[in-house]
Amino acid sequence: MSPFKFTLLSAIILSSSSIVQAQERSEPSFALGISSYATAVIVDTPSGRDDWSFGGAAINATLAFNNNIALRGHLYSQSEADNENIEVSGYDIQALLGSNLTNEGLKYYLALGLYSEELNVDIYRTGYRSYPYYPYYTYYSYTENYSRSMTGLMLGFGLGYNWSRVALDFTVSIRDAQPYADTFEELNLYWSGGTVAAASGAFSLAYRF
Repeated sequence: MSPFKFTLLSAIILSSSSIVQAQERSEPSFALGISSYATAVIVDTPSGRDDWSFGGAAINATLAFNNNIALRGHLYSQSEADNENIEVSGYDIQALLGSNLTNEGLKYYLALGLYSEELNVDIYRTGYRSYPYYPYYTYYSYTENYSRSMTGLMLGFGLGYNWSRVALDFTVSIRDAQPYADTFEELNLYWSGGTVAAASGAFSLAYRF
C-alpha cells in the first residue's frame, strides 16, 4: 500500500470514530458560492526543482447533512502562472467530516475525495526544413495542442466560519501526484522521472440557503 493511500485510510478511520462519538444533530443545509482555486505541482530532479503553479476561479457547492458530515464540490478553471498556454479545467468532490458544519460559528473538518481534470498545453514550434533535390531550407511554424485527463485522490483539512446566510472556508489538500507523473512521462517532458508532489487550495465564499 502506498504512503498516500495508507494516510488516507488512517484519516478515514480516525474521522469516522470521532463522528460516531458526536451527539449533535442539525437540519441539512445547502450553500452555493465562488472560490479562488490554486494548484501547485512540484518536481524534484537531480538537476534541480521545477514547478507548475496554477490559479483561477471556481464555483463551489456544499450540502451539509448534519453538523458533522457534508459533501462539497468545486468546478474550476485555471491557467499556469508563467505560461497562459497551459490550462487546467476540472472538478473535485470531497466528503467533509468535522464539527459545526451547519451551526453558526467556527467550523473545522477533514476533506476526503477525488479530483478529475483536463490538462491542455499549446506548444509553439518553429524551425527550418529541407527537402530532397531542393537547394533551400524552408521555414515553418505551427502550434501543437496536447490534452491529457488526470484523476486522483485528495486528502485535506479545512477551517471556516458560518454566519446565518454566509459561509467562509479555506481548504488545503494534498493530491495523489501519480497522475501528474504519468502525464509528464507521456509528454516526454525533460523533468520526467523526478519525484512529483501536488497540492491544491481553495478560499471560498458561499451563500447559505
